[in-house]
Amino acid sequence: MKKIKWVKWFAIVAILMLLMQACSTGSAGDANEGSKKTENGDGTGGTLVVVRLSDATGLDPHFITDIPSANVVHGKVYETLVAFDKDMKIKPRLATEYKQLDDLTWEFTLQEGVKFHDGTPFNAEAVKITLERLLDPATGSPQKDKLGMISEIIVKDDTHVTIKLSQPYAPLLSILASNEGSIISPKSI
Repeated sequence: MKKIKWVKWFAIVAILMLLMQACSTGSAGDANEGSKKTENGDGTGGTLVVVRLSDATGLDPHFITDIPSANVVHGKVYETLVAFDKDMKIKPRLATEYKQLDDLTWEFTLQEGVKFHDGTPFNAEAVKITLERLLDPATGSPQKDKLGMISEIIVKDDTHVTIKLSQPYAPLLSILASNEGSIISPKSI
């Protein structure tokens, strides 16, 4: 009787191992295919393989509503005025500094000399156009309510933009540091 139980367990384990092998996607050699040296032996060229659990459903940060898409574009395709550091504290990103003037007013000083991928200069007008697009009901962004307390965006000059709120809103900086706060090239819009 003991021998029969042992044989059954061995058979079950063998079947599970075969099933797991059948579910694999290839050999270990296939996974390293992109890291081979080129003909000249300097290691340049080749293929970069990036493995993700899922692809982005879209690239417009104002319409992204799923985490996998946000993970693909946030900080890799678009930048934000502010960002979280490794200690989860807000720090300037496209802004060089920011300050809260009162409960309803935030002022941002922007980096100079930054350009979007299409060559358009990053400036206060780009911030205004991006945020106004997000807030425009005609755009239909599902992210609109996250920044819906913004009542006015004032461009002082190319490197200074003021955001006025309709009511105090403590999470403003964290939202601006997230995917929803991504600044888009006005030319692309």
